[in-house]
Amino acid sequence: MADAIRRASAHRITAVIPVFGYARQDKKDKSRAPITGKLVANLIETAGIDRVITMDLHASQIQGFFNIPVDNLYAEPQIIKYIRKNIPGEKVIVSPDAGGVKRAKLISDKLDAELAIIHKERKKANEVSGMILVGDVKDKVALIVDDMADTCGTLVSACEMLIAKGATRVYALVTHGVLSGDAIKRLNESSLTELVITNTIPHADKAANCSKLKTINIAHTLAEAIRRTHHGESISSLFSDTKLLIIVSILLLISLVLSDSGRVYGHGDNDDDHIQKDTFSESFKFQHPVHINVKLIGFATSSIKDLSNLLDKSIENSNNPIILDNFIKVPFIEQKYVYTVSQVGDQVKDDIQQQVKKYISGINVNINNNNNGNDQQVEINNLFKKKDAMVVPFNLVDEIIYRDYISTSDISTNPTIYVINTATDIKEKYTYSQLTAEQIAQLAQSYLNAGTVDERKQILQENATNLYCTTKVWQSSAPLQKYNEQANAVMEDIQASPGSGRYVWIDLSADMQSFGPLTKGTGTFMPDMLPTSRFSNTGSPNNLARMDPATLLNLATFIQKTTHMLFTPPVLRFINYEWDQLEIRLIMVHDHQVNLLEEEQFDWEEIKNQVKRIPLLPTQSITFSKNSISLLDNVYAAQAKQNSLRVHHSGSKGTQSYLDSKELHHWLIKHNLMFIPDIDTRFSRLVIPVFLFDISFTSLLLLDRTHQAVSFPDMVIAIQTQGGYTPTDNQCDQKMTYINPSDATRPVLSSILSTIWGIPPTFTTLSKNLDVDNNYLWSLGNTPYSAFSTRKQISFSQSDAAIRNYMYSYLADSLNHLQSVFHHLDEEESSWEDFNQYNSDIKSIQELNSLITDSLKEIGNHLSYHRYHFAHESITELESLTYNLSILIRDNHDSKKHTYLDCQSSVLIWPEVLMTTITCY
Repeated sequence: MADAIRRASAHRITAVIPVFGYARQDKKDKSRAPITGKLVANLIETAGIDRVITMDLHASQIQGFFNIPVDNLYAEPQIIKYIRKNIPGEKVIVSPDAGGVKRAKLISDKLDAELAIIHKERKKANEVSGMILVGDVKDKVALIVDDMADTCGTLVSACEMLIAKGATRVYALVTHGVLSGDAIKRLNESSLTELVITNTIPHADKAANCSKLKTINIAHTLAEAIRRTHHGESISSLFSDTKLLIIVSILLLISLVLSDSGRVYGHGDNDDDHIQKDTFSESFKFQHPVHINVKLIGFATSSIKDLSNLLDKSIENSNNPIILDNFIKVPFIEQKYVYTVSQVGDQVKDDIQQQVKKYISGINVNINNNNNGNDQQVEINNLFKKKDAMVVPFNLVDEIIYRDYISTSDISTNPTIYVINTATDIKEKYTYSQLTAEQIAQLAQSYLNAGTVDERKQILQENATNLYCTTKVWQSSAPLQKYNEQANAVMEDIQASPGSGRYVWIDLSADMQSFGPLTKGTGTFMPDMLPTSRFSNTGSPNNLARMDPATLLNLATFIQKTTHMLFTPPVLRFINYEWDQLEIRLIMVHDHQVNLLEEEQFDWEEIKNQVKRIPLLPTQSITFSKNSISLLDNVYAAQAKQNSLRVHHSGSKGTQSYLDSKELHHWLIKHNLMFIPDIDTRFSRLVIPVFLFDISFTSLLLLDRTHQAVSFPDMVIAIQTQGGYTPTDNQCDQKMTYINPSDATRPVLSSILSTIWGIPPTFTTLSKNLDVDNNYLWSLGNTPYSAFSTRKQISFSQSDAAIRNYMYSYLADSLNHLQSVFHHLDEEESSWEDFNQYNSDIKSIQELNSLITDSLKEIGNHLSYHRYHFAHESITELESLTYNLSILIRDNHDSKKHTYLDCQSSVLIWPEVLMTTITCY
């Protein structure tokens, strides 16, 4: 099976082996005897297994037989819980041999019980010849603990000895119940009260023939170990003592879907017993108000009221953020959209009309060559004309919108959607280019200066995306954020260049070309999916128009989806929010034919500039570093590349080589310290490596056949080659688009944003309707994610999403912890007087509930107005309150002397969809 899975290109193979076979043959105890345990370990590794999860190895040193990670789980917590619940009386823990003394000692310490040892001599592997008892068992309940029960001869003999020495009852608690031979017969005829075994080995048929056989279910322990391994979490903390309650609870409760079984307690006026109960999520719901300004340009006044009513009453104005990696909702958090609709003055409309009309006439396309000027003007106009629509540079309108934005908006707070209507005054058809007027003029001049047909063809290929991917929707670039420490708020630089700010505009009068994948059957984005100018004339002196009902509904839907996708986009994955110092380290991986190609095209400086536009907390800082390695000198990098190289055969494209990103990630993680030997593992420091494979192939070489860069939670992997512009599987206006395989700047930037801040690409899902999240529509403009744009700048959408995802991750974890604490706040575990010693200012549990509710409202308001520092302080205070509550519970647990694993609430482990239920006793 492992071989088949490996040949199917599995990223990682973990073998879950509840019982490790031949574990007792772990040494050469006589001449010419095999060490079969080592042989089995070799077979497992040779088959391609990357990791082993097993339970209660016969000897811990067996882990040394492997050259791969081995997680040896323990049944000890479950055995202790069973003893506490089911076996009363004064107890003595008995080890059946010297090798099990450590196991027995740990259990005896947890139970405050005495320890006894049986020394035994064996004739052969599963037969005992004699026993000696060390310790006192008289008038006590003897509990024999061992890792395995095979023929049960030892257990039965030990039981008879313990009864003879004065034990009142004898129980045996064993992890693995092999029960071979006449084991069941021996048990039935013995004085043993019970044999308690786990279900690492199926034994339902044997249990039916022996009433003394009891079973402990360890499925939840294995499930939790699988989940933690899958997500790179600690396995050892699964069995930690209660003094690590806070750390363990963080690890356990990082699962994003929790049952709503948490309870909230409060006092009635005449009730001293706090018995009022409610679900935690209903009582402490966090709502993030998102305020959006909608500004209409060129509309009748009545349109304001019509659109406001529709946005407030008929359009869904709330949203639960989705985590795309797992398709689940962010727990506890709801976004509430609050729209304010207003009208912009006539001067803005007039300015837009004048700029568009002027450019359509051709005046702004400057041609420096005076010879044949008229012919060249016609040629250029035809080049920048899509069907019967003239292409207008976006910046002509964007500069006008920006001036209004900074003059009338509080640019440190609300995002704005501008809706433009110029249809009553501009009769010509037009659409918007993603190039500025200056860039269009430069491109036109280069095209005219090209001496041959091939040179012009190359120019068209290199600029295909800019030429053919036109739009009627534009989103501004990221605001130049500065943190005002005195005001504790993010402030904008008012001197920012045009285009900087939180706004989007759509020109209903403009046309838009279709775009999407070339592959047949996958669909594409059509122009009629956006609202257009269909109005009834009002006859007003200003010649403004009122939207008809169909256009009104279409526009309201567009505004709601734009709010959802740009102002509050989904979360790709929950992120590591616990760093103060972040280092982004570029590791260039060259092959021997490349001579620093990245100095020519890969723009590391631009990436650094864009990342610096992400808002940070005052305690946070980001540094950048860069180094290079060679595939000839670094055997680990060469191994990673070679093992991930794949070949795909296509009838239309022939043979195509590519790198398997998951396989590449597997090998890079495996040898991470070889690439980053100075990595600092301190809790507040995070290092994210960016592995850029700079390969000398002249043909296209991508990751997974389609990507130049891929984001993983712990690194970015990218590739660039020396080939020229290469066609993609995408089209705009039925014209094929091209990528530059020798420049991975944009995909690396987008992957860094996804890895560190959980920002999703805006084209995860393609749909022909606006009801599906992540439509291609929002992939145009300032975004490094899109195949339909060449811009390397990030938009306000990405910069705001970065800090918002940080806050959401921190807040959701804090509420998870608080929910777990509230689950334990009942009369049996604690009292209000106990808690009050840690929080003397809070006089009642009802007051505590009000404090939490007010704190959540405060956090929501801070996030709404981008006061991230205040929001972070409020979440930290909430976490401190949770800590004080957990100290109370920990102290209570310490008095019971059991591990935190004994006391968990019901948790849904979302990656494996396994339900783990453990109850606190």
